[in-house]
Amino acid sequence: MDAKVRRVPRRLFAEYLGTAMLVAAVVGSGIMGTLLTNDDAVILILNALSTVLALGVLIWMLGPISGAHFNPAVTAVTLVKREVNPGEGFAYIVFQILGGLSGVALANVMFELPAFDPSTNARNGFPTWLGEIVATAGLILIIGALTRTGRGHLGPVLVPAWIGSAYFFTLIDILRQPSSHHRSIHDRYLHRNRPIGCSAVHRLPVDRSRRRGAAHRGAVPAQAP
Repeated sequence: MDAKVRRVPRRLFAEYLGTAMLVAAVVGSGIMGTLLTNDDAVILILNALSTVLALGVLIWMLGPISGAHFNPAVTAVTLVKREVNPGEGFAYIVFQILGGLSGVALANVMFELPAFDPSTNARNGFPTWLGEIVATAGLILIIGALTRTGRGHLGPVLVPAWIGSAYFFTLIDILRQPSSHHRSIHDRYLHRNRPIGCSAVHRLPVDRSRRRGAAHRGAVPAQAP
């Protein structure tokens, strides 16, 4: 068997693992933020910081193996540019979706929540779609520039920097990395659909009884209903 073919399962597992860990970091930090504070700005900052740090580490760790796409949009571009063969490219996307689902389940279960909780939040409208396009386009342009200039070693810094900034200047909740499909099966984290001051962040209310239960375990201070 050709050595390149033998490495395909390793690359697919790297995409699965990276996507799962990144989604777990995004969702888990969002849940933790809602447990620790009612301040939407603080929750957003905690969530962005966790995402940026996790993304940087995962790109550094898994980039040499699979390219660290962690996003079907990135893989789709490589398919269009014929940088990967169609079979492997579509397999990447399948494993990214599976990784995203696993990451959501992992984050929810760690916080004693149902593994999957179908979202009831409508995330649509021109502003949301425009934010998706801008953030995704920026991500793809950065990756393309790194590849074109042979500066892939800067990926663990520049890609998270763009993602972190997109948290604050777009109306999306987490497009950006990895695949935004995980939002449809998660309903306890934050979403952005109404203006608060200069931002547009709205935190979904957390079950107060669960908050108090966590407080009794010493995780967070109890708050009045």
